[in-house]
Amino acid sequence: QHQITIVADYQEQVKKSYNLIIRGVYMLRDMEELLNSVSKSEIKDYFREALNCYNSGSYKACVVFSVIAGMYDLHQKVKDMASSDEEFRRLDEEINERKNKLECYERYLVEQCGKEKIDMLNPNETKELFRCIDIRNDCAHPSDFICSAEKARDVYSSIIDIISSKPSLYGCNKINHKLTELKEKTFFPVINNEKIEKIIKELIIKFHRKAIPILMKQIAETIIKTDNDVQRKNAILFLAISEKCIDNYSEEYLSIFIKEENDKYLLQLLEVNINLLEYFSETNILKIIKIFEVELESKQIYYLDTWINVLLFKRVQESYFDEFIKKIFVSDYNIDNVIYIMSKVLNNDSCNEKVKDLLICEIYDNYDNIIKSNTIVNNFLLDILKCVDSSQIYEKWLETIIKSINNEYNFNRKNDIILDSFTKLPEDLWFDKVSERLKVDFVKSILDEVDPYKSNSAYAAQNLLVNFSEEYPGLSRVFTSQLLKDKDSKYFDKQYKDIVVKLFSDEIKKEEYIKKTNDYSEF
Repeated sequence: QHQITIVADYQEQVKKSYNLIIRGVYMLRDMEELLNSVSKSEIKDYFREALNCYNSGSYKACVVFSVIAGMYDLHQKVKDMASSDEEFRRLDEEINERKNKLECYERYLVEQCGKEKIDMLNPNETKELFRCIDIRNDCAHPSDFICSAEKARDVYSSIIDIISSKPSLYGCNKINHKLTELKEKTFFPVINNEKIEKIIKELIIKFHRKAIPILMKQIAETIIKTDNDVQRKNAILFLAISEKCIDNYSEEYLSIFIKEENDKYLLQLLEVNINLLEYFSETNILKIIKIFEVELESKQIYYLDTWINVLLFKRVQESYFDEFIKKIFVSDYNIDNVIYIMSKVLNNDSCNEKVKDLLICEIYDNYDNIIKSNTIVNNFLLDILKCVDSSQIYEKWLETIIKSINNEYNFNRKNDIILDSFTKLPEDLWFDKVSERLKVDFVKSILDEVDPYKSNSAYAAQNLLVNFSEEYPGLSRVFTSQLLKDKDSKYFDKQYKDIVVKLFSDEIKKEEYIKKTNDYSEF
């Protein structure tokens, strides 16, 4: 029993020793991986010496080498920014002066880098670096301080993680270089916005926070000033999509595009990223809407779909849409543009119910301005009719069609277009919402258009009558019923017989009509 106990104890000791060896191997490998994350070669040499000291058991030396390497690297990062920012330049000069006087500078350097004006270290990083410097001081002077392997690893890894694994950040001196790169067609090798966002993030992360506002302003100015189309296109993509990559995106990057001579670029930016509207002040939002109103007065408007997205932007819908829509019928706007806008807004899922109700009310109150002989062929008008779904609106629409077809000065081609447009609105949508008189008058206008004694007729009218009773059973029923009541109708004349017969869906009424036409012809 005693021998069994000894063997068991021995096995347990072997197991513990094995675990310690394995943990040590993995820890050493982690320290080597940390060494590979150091960005600058000269700094990496220092940390390699520190790792060699650690491996030989010289833990105090490992700490000293690590802190020296880290403080030197931190100062170099300050130097890299000194040409771009006055605060960095002053700190660099102060550190150089302290070095020349052989004064301690490490704590001062860390303290200043943690302040807002430099902003290279957060409070936790500053606190951790102070602790590493204190351990270094204990290790660098003869004392009874014992530096364990754990403390050495801790200092080594902390210095690399906080300082040396991070590359030097770009300052203002790199901005011009990046602006020049925008001229390259391969600057954005993809057209997918998500992938462009990734490219921009990878670039911006290399700039110090203080340099980013200057970079963005320079890109905005490049959009306006450059003569290079590729550079302008890339700059627009950069400025618009970088909104998703920067924490403190600002209106100051965009305000230059509110000016009248630059507003064409504003629409290009909003076309890429409509969320830029979120950054404009109330005054500038009103200016943007005014720009839209001015463009609506012109015969040709560019980026109309982008303007519609502006109107549908949540902030605009909630606070500015009411005033805009009240002007749309009282101003001298291009009516086709107005119809297109109303159609797109009404049929967009992001349009809220309040805006839809408001727009429908305005259309209802102003339908005489919308439904005219020159607009009834507009397919977007049909979308509006469906949304409003009003008897008065449908009456006006059908009445306008009848007047246009009956207009003797109309070319047949125009009547073809009018009737093609008519067929795009299903009968069941409007049939019960218009008067019997208009229904009958419409069929009469079609029959007059295809009168055999007429020199020529609209091709669409002839096609419409081919399967009229099947495609428009309601109109056929109403017209033929009315026709049989009207003994004096000209549509009993011989030239109309073959045409009118096609309108009958009721065989009994058809026989009655044929009998009457024969009677009249004999008479």
